[in-house]
Parts: sequence; C-alpha cells; structure tokens
Amino acid sequence: FAPVHYELGALLVERGDPVGGMEHLRRTIALEPNHADAHYNLAVALSMTRQYDEALGEIDIAHSLNPNDEQTQQFRRHLVIAASSRHNDPGQAAAPRP
Repeated sequence: FAPVHYELGALLVERGDPVGGMEHLRRTIALEPNHADAHYNLAVALSMTRQYDEALGEIDIAHSLNPNDEQTQQFRRHLVIAASSRHNDPGQAAAPRP
C-alpha cells in the first residue's frame, strides 16, 4: 500500500492540500522508512504549513537516504533560511516529486 499512499500524498501536496498530503506521506514512511521522496515531499508539505523545524528533520532524512540529490540539498538550504527568518513563502521554493 505504500506506493498508493505515496502517490496520493504527493498529489495532494501538489494540488495545495499539504495537510491531507502529510497524512498519506506519513503512512508511506511508516511502511517504507527509507523512501527518500516521501521524506522530501513531507518536508515540502510541512514547509507549506510553516512547520520549518519538522521540515528540516524530514529533509535531513531525505538527504541521508539520497546524499547526491541536488534538489534535496537546495531545498534544505531554503528551509534553513525560512526557519531563521520565518518570513519566506517556502511553497514557492520546491514542488513535490511525482
């Protein structure tokens, strides 16, 4: 069921429903803890709801699972800035992965 939860979660985040997406992405992670894209998209959803500290935790997990992914590294840098300023609109910086 993890692939179904992942696809639905990513779609909900992409369509602007980060809270709905988070539920499915968390289910994906519960079933497949090493799903790097689920952690990445959960970080996107969390940032859309301005939960920067938790988003940083998720993006760090995504980075540890896929350390050479430039998109993950760029989004992490953005989250660090957003968390420190609390004024940025992180939804503009990253799109969920399909």
